[in-house]
Amino acid sequence: MAFKNAKFKNFRFRSSTNAEDLDDFNGAGLYDSKTGILGDSIKTFEKAIKQVWASVWNEASYNERELFGIDQQNIAMGVLVHRSFPDELANGVVITKNIFRQNFPGITVNVQKGENSVVKPEKGEICEQFVAYHFNSGTNDDDFDVDYTSNSNLNNNEPLLSRKEMSRLFMVSKKIEERMYRYWRKSQFHPVDMEFKIVGENRDLYIKQVRPFND
Repeated sequence: MAFKNAKFKNFRFRSSTNAEDLDDFNGAGLYDSKTGILGDSIKTFEKAIKQVWASVWNEASYNERELFGIDQQNIAMGVLVHRSFPDELANGVVITKNIFRQNFPGITVNVQKGENSVVKPEKGEICEQFVAYHFNSGTNDDDFDVDYTSNSNLNNNEPLLSRKEMSRLFMVSKKIEERMYRYWRKSQFHPVDMEFKIVGENRDLYIKQVRPFND
């Protein structure tokens, strides 16, 4: 990879194994992600790659695979690399279905302030969670509604996303859901699990990762 002319110095090295995101095995959070900093003598790219690569054999991931009967002899690890987001204002996960009410429309969103983890929150941290939907799958905010389950206690229990940002997240996630089904050979509207970030002064939306959602 050529990083010499990269705009960013910090890069995130993440696991991508053949033992996660399966129909009967999610594996979320089992493997490690590490940061490598261009030119840094401590957080080197080499160290980050080795740590991520080796995490496929950490005790928790090994035991979890044993529990689900996954063949340990055929495990393979890949490493995904993308820029890091030191200026993130919020990060979250979107499931492109209403996980609380079967056969009702909507996306389910968990979001937290800054870079505080949604998947593995610190003790005492509460994420913002809501279901958002357009009644007619349109783009008009007047036709858009939000049902909150909880608010972030790191943001004084105030909404982390504006109504406009919620509506945009809904529209983007549904487009991704419709277009990605062909790669997974699933039904056209099979729900997806997306990670996103709100970054910078303009509060830009970044979609960081997409995977099939397995109930």
